Amino acid sequence: EEGSTAYRRYFKRMQESGENMAEIWMSAWSLGIEWTEGVSGYHGANDYHMGNAWELDRVIDLAIQHRIYVNLVLNYHGRISTWSDPEWHLHPYNKKTPGGWLDAPLEFFSDARAIEMQRRFCRYTHARWGWAPVVFGYELCSELNLTGHETHHKTHFEPSVVEWCRTLGAYLKSIDTYGHLVSAHVSNDYRLLNPVLCEMTEMDFNPLDAYNNRHPDTPERIIDLVVGTAKAGAAYNKPILITEFGGSAMATGLENLMIEQHAALWSGACVPLAGIPMFWWWQVIDENNLYTRYPPVRAFMEGVDPRNPASQMTPATLSADAKGEATAAKRFDAVCTASPDAARGYIYPARFPREGDEPPVGEHLTVTVEGFTPGIYRAEFYDTRTGKSVRRFDVRSKEKQLAVPVPTFRSDCAFKLHLITPISAKK
Repeated sequence: EEGSTAYRRYFKRMQESGENMAEIWMSAWSLGIEWTEGVSGYHGANDYHMGNAWELDRVIDLAIQHRIYVNLVLNYHGRISTWSDPEWHLHPYNKKTPGGWLDAPLEFFSDARAIEMQRRFCRYTHARWGWAPVVFGYELCSELNLTGHETHHKTHFEPSVVEWCRTLGAYLKSIDTYGHLVSAHVSNDYRLLNPVLCEMTEMDFNPLDAYNNRHPDTPERIIDLVVGTAKAGAAYNKPILITEFGGSAMATGLENLMIEQHAALWSGACVPLAGIPMFWWWQVIDENNLYTRYPPVRAFMEGVDPRNPASQMTPATLSADAKGEATAAKRFDAVCTASPDAARGYIYPARFPREGDEPPVGEHLTVTVEGFTPGIYRAEFYDTRTGKSVRRFDVRSKEKQLAVPVPTFRSDCAFKLHLITPISAKK
C-alpha cells in the first residue's frame, strides 16, 4: 500500500486539473492519532500516535505546496458504531479495551470524561495543524447518524449527540483565533438532515452525502439529489456542501459511477451549493484519470461568484420551436441558478447514453428563464466535455423573461447569461 505518500500524486494531479479541496479522515487505519493500545503505533486514550501525526504533517505540507484546502474529519461513524462499519469494539474509550471506561457507543457523546478527552484531542489537533492556511475546517464527526447501536439512522437527533456538537463546536471556536469552519456531517442524503444541527450557531455549514440508495442503477437520479440538497440548504441560510456521493453507499457499476460523476459535477455547478459535489470513490478518479473532468467545470465557472446572495435556483423551461419534434423537449431537462442580471444553467438528457448508445441530440430547443432586469443579455453555451464556449450571442429580455434559443448539442450542455445593456422600462 502507498499510504500517505499517495497524496503526492493525488494533490499534484488535483492541482493540475483545477481542483482545490479534499476531505481527509483522521482514521484508525490512516493519519489517526488516538486509538486502542496494541494496534500498531497507538497507545490508548489521550496518548497520541506521533508517527501518524508526522505523516499528517507531511500531507498538510503537500496540501500547501499544491494549494489544496483540507476539510479535516476528526471522528467518523464506524469508530462510534456497533452496526455500521463497526469499530466500537476497538475504541480506546470502550471498557472492553485496555484503559477504556464506556459501556456503549452513545456514552461517547454524554460521558464527562469522554467529552474532556475529545476537548484535548481538538486542542492538540488545532495546535498542531490549525496554523496551516489550507486547513478549511474541522468536521467533528462524519456520518453522525450512523453512530450508536440502533439502525434507524436517527442518532443525530439524540439530545446528547446534539449537545456534544454544540459543546465541541463552541470549544473549538473559543481556542481558534483563525476562525476555521466547524461542522458535523450526515449520511445518505438531505432528507435526513436534523434542523436543530443545521441551525446551530456553532456549526458554520452543513456537509452531507448524496447517495442514490434507492436507485443505484439509475445514475441520472443524482441530479434530483443535487437539486434537493440545494433546496434543503436554502432553509438554513448557511452554505451546504455534498462531501460524498457515488452510486449507493455500496457503490454501483463503473459505467454508472462515471455517468453520475459527470452529472453531479455539472448540475452541482449550476445550483447554489458551497462547492462542486465531492466524489467518494477517489480511487476511481485516480485509476481512470477522471481528473480530466474537472478543468471543463473550472473553465465554465470562470468569472462566476457563487457566493452572490442574490442568486437563487430558478425554473428553466425547455420548449421545442416550430422546426422541432413536439416531444423533443421531454427528452431533456434543465437546472438553473439566477440573479436579476446573470444566470448559469445545465441542460441534460432524461437518460444519459450507455456504452454503445448514440448520444441523444438536442436541437430546435429554447430555454426560458424568468426574473431578469430588462435589458440585452449575452448568452454563451459550453461543451461539457471540453469546457469551451461553442456559441455566443445576444438576446433581449421581454417582460423580465429571457427566451434563449439553444444551439444543437449532443447529450448535454451548459450555459451562462449576463446583462450587458440595461434598458429602462417605458413610462
